[in-house]
Amino acid sequence: MPPSYLKDFREYELDLILPLIPVKAKLLEIGAGAGWQARKLAEHGFDLRAIDIEESIYRGIQVWPVTSYDGRHIPFPDSFFDVIFSSNVLEHIPHVDQFQVEIQRVLKPQGLAIFILPSATWRFWTFILYYVARLQQIINFFYSQTCSKADSDNNNIEKTNSVGLRGILERLFPPRHGALGNTMSELYLFSRFRWLTCFRKSGWIVDRYFSAGLFYTGYSFLGPHLPIHYRHFLSFMLGSTCLIYVLKRA
Repeated sequence: MPPSYLKDFREYELDLILPLIPVKAKLLEIGAGAGWQARKLAEHGFDLRAIDIEESIYRGIQVWPVTSYDGRHIPFPDSFFDVIFSSNVLEHIPHVDQFQVEIQRVLKPQGLAIFILPSATWRFWTFILYYVARLQQIINFFYSQTCSKADSDNNNIEKTNSVGLRGILERLFPPRHGALGNTMSELYLFSRFRWLTCFRKSGWIVDRYFSAGLFYTGYSFLGPHLPIHYRHFLSFMLGSTCLIYVLKRA
């Protein structure tokens, strides 16, 4: 399960899309994880189905029934759902362009697809916070070694210093978040321009897209210590972490 403050972010985003979903809609969540977002949506009266890949780290701890699938073929018939939803999932699918065809297959002709996706803003600020986290690790490492030097064997200290510091230095460049590219190319891959190009190229009609109006990053920028209303305010100055795309079949 995600930390409670991250659940607060996701619930805030869910509240933004609830008015877009028809009453008693048949809804599919792709990449449902532990299923707590699916459960939240079901509480609003939607006929909810949820799927995630077999390798999901949440297998066995789901709070809602989540069907496993192969990541390519959605296990439901054609034109089955009124709405298809995912939250911070599409960026993790390497064949995301081709997968749009499969999503459209199971969506009714007049249905909606609603995708919440991290923005280039999230990628930029997470990049910055990565180095803040690494600097803190290095400071903590040297501080702990200095404190233990007085009562430890010098040879063991030198070996620990070598292994520990090397491990920190080997992670100087932040890892990518999604399935494609690298940290720098994700500034484009997570951009509004890239996603709009992907969706239109795949045959979607982009009904609308809008900011989720929250600022948060990877590496837990102030974690639970910065309330939602402050994060909403920061999104006007620093950018919104996520964008919400609402699509229709052509």
